[in-house]
Amino acid sequence: MTHPLVWLVWRDTRSAARGLLRRLAQPRGALSAAGLALFASILALTTRTAPTFGGGLSVYGPSVLALLVAFGAFSPLGLYFRPPDVQWLMPAPLTRHSLVLYNVAVRARTAVLSGLLLSSLPNWRGSEWWAAFTGYTLMFLLLQVSAQWLAVLRAWLAMRLSPATLRALGVALFALPALAIAIEMRMRAELDLHAFFEHSRVVALLTAPTRPFLQTVVATGALDWLANALPCLALLGALVAHICVLDVPYREAAVQHSARRARRFALMRSGGAASRGDSLPARHLPMFPRLGGAGPIAWRQIQELRRNPRGVLLLLSIVALVTGATAAIPVLRVHDPELTVRMGRMGIFLVTFLPLLMGDNLSCDFRRDLDRMDQLKCWPIPPLALAAGQIAPAAAVAASVQLLGIAAVAAATSAVSLGVTLLVMALMPVVSWAALCIDNLLFLWLPYRTVPEDPGDVGFVGRTFATALFKFVVLVSMLGATLTLGWVTLVTTGSPLAAIGVPLVTLLAICAAGTVAVGEAFRRFDVARHAPV
Repeated sequence: MTHPLVWLVWRDTRSAARGLLRRLAQPRGALSAAGLALFASILALTTRTAPTFGGGLSVYGPSVLALLVAFGAFSPLGLYFRPPDVQWLMPAPLTRHSLVLYNVAVRARTAVLSGLLLSSLPNWRGSEWWAAFTGYTLMFLLLQVSAQWLAVLRAWLAMRLSPATLRALGVALFALPALAIAIEMRMRAELDLHAFFEHSRVVALLTAPTRPFLQTVVATGALDWLANALPCLALLGALVAHICVLDVPYREAAVQHSARRARRFALMRSGGAASRGDSLPARHLPMFPRLGGAGPIAWRQIQELRRNPRGVLLLLSIVALVTGATAAIPVLRVHDPELTVRMGRMGIFLVTFLPLLMGDNLSCDFRRDLDRMDQLKCWPIPPLALAAGQIAPAAAVAASVQLLGIAAVAAATSAVSLGVTLLVMALMPVVSWAALCIDNLLFLWLPYRTVPEDPGDVGFVGRTFATALFKFVVLVSMLGATLTLGWVTLVTTGSPLAAIGVPLVTLLAICAAGTVAVGEAFRRFDVARHAPV
């Protein structure tokens, strides 16, 4: 007789597959699938033209995977059950291990689809497709199961340790390995970065649990695959078994945590603040000048950012991490004088584009007001002023983060000249504004949620890839055309001032045209027909 949970997983999976196929038959779903396919194609083409990518994947892959597993300690999804699961399964006469296995099985669907995607890229696997598929699937399963295990372990430790001790333990678990790597990197300064990660004893010790997963991906035969896949399965089984036996009030914690997650998703999806407890101290913010209605709209969006600063803090944390890495690694590698320049230029590129590509973490524009569009339609504010007021706060925040990151990286590395740094910083506000115009145009043309109904929503992941890729291509094309125009102006006129002024005026014209287009798209937005996805 089939176990009821097995039957339920099968029915739920079949229903999810049918829902995904129905969405793919719609224009928005087809666009998401096309964007995901285009992203995979570009990724495959880019990595295929890099002859050392495959070797770099086997060298750096275990370290990256270990770091992702470690970051899972901060994941809020470890004890997450969907609201229907909480309502129907928690009161049922089911054992703890049955609930754990059911949760892992439901989350495994995303791992399988991710494994299919990555194993389809020729340069991301060895000679056997099936080995890459199973390896990547096991890898994503590790990320999901380890996040659940770390969440349960954190809850078990919280019952026995004081909050201060628990925080100190968490800091030590990250600081001590980083310190050990830094000391060995300093002691073995004769090795370049690739050779260090390939021969480092500390890195080999820290990545020992994750290395078989990468070896499974590049396995060359059945015996080689079996020798690496078995330790992976043993590790996953041990983590699941430990979750089942840890003496933690699992049901109560899962119910409470899932209820909090459901409320948070509902608030975020409806445009509310995701976490009121993280809000900044209340301070009076004077009302902006009216400016045809744009001022009060911008003031309202800034107030929302102050009440929910998590997106801003996330961007600042990422920029700080990039800046710290670009400044610290060359100091440890004193025998490679060109490393400072390379790291500095890479850091400037990252702090320039990451805030633009992570615009959904701000969402203080039309995307946040998806369920309030009927109210915006009723306000006596012209569409152009409304569009400008919606875009300005997010553009200001993104540009501020970019400017801080560029200034910090340039000061720490001196990778580019002062003139180039000032030119890049001068272009950032208009580039950020143009990127926000692209985000809002995509949203108003094809309305979509910036927060999924369920954390494992594969369709949402496809839409995220599609919109991020489209925005990246448009931004790169726009900047490339602008820089080409500046070069042509410099060659034609010989004036550096004209070579800077013409591209800047062009970008300002693009921003103005983009704001007008957003206002027109909002005017055409039909609240009765454009149902959110």
